Parts: sequence; C-alpha cells; structure tokens
Amino acid sequence: MEIVVVLLVISCFGFSEVMYHRHVSPGGARHFDEFADKLSREGLVRVFDARDGTLMEFTGSPSDYGVISIPSSSPRYYFDEKRTFVGWVRDPGDMEIPERFQPIGEAKLISFEEAKVRIYGRDK
Repeated sequence: MEIVVVLLVISCFGFSEVMYHRHVSPGGARHFDEFADKLSREGLVRVFDARDGTLMEFTGSPSDYGVISIPSSSPRYYFDEKRTFVGWVRDPGDMEIPERFQPIGEAKLISFEEAKVRIYGRDK
C-alpha cells in the first residue's frame, strides 16, 4: 500500500511539471502575436541592448494549473523589436539566464502597453 501512495505522490509531481511546461513552453511560436496567452499584462517589460540587438523581456503569465512543483519565478520571453521571438527562460529564479539575454548597459522598464506600441507602432 505504501508503494502505491509513494507512486501516486510522484505521479502528481510529474503530471504537474508536464502541465506547467505545456502552459509556459513557446512550442512552435515564433512571433509576438502567438504569445497572447503566455504573457502577463501586469508588471513591467524590460527593454535593453544585448549582444544581438535591442531586446524586450516579458514576464510569463501565472499558471492556472494549480502546479504542485511551483517554479521559483515566472518564465521570461524575449523578443526583438520586429516582434520575433528570440528565446525564453523557463524558471529564471533557478536557471541561469543565457548571456545573449543579458543587458549591455542599463535596462529600461516600460509598461506592457508601451511595449506593444514600440513593437507595432502607434496603429495597434
């Protein structure tokens, strides 16, 4: 009986991780428009010059899956100024952020709406 309970607990953690990863993973998405359900509209967007040009760092939206194995930080998604997805970090609280997503100089914080204007221009 104890083995069944242990296996059930392990299964819950594993299932929780799989569901969370599905929720935050960009999958095949490659443009800003494809991330509507993954980006938080709360908080600020970091804009900075990086090794490969100017990037915007968006915070991921909170998971609504009741994750058991809670990550220490929301995922971060990186886009260039042409709306192209350039990468992500699943859990920046526990994972090292790659050098290519590190700011060179100071970063500027702007609102989500300001970031959209910067990406789309004034028309959207």
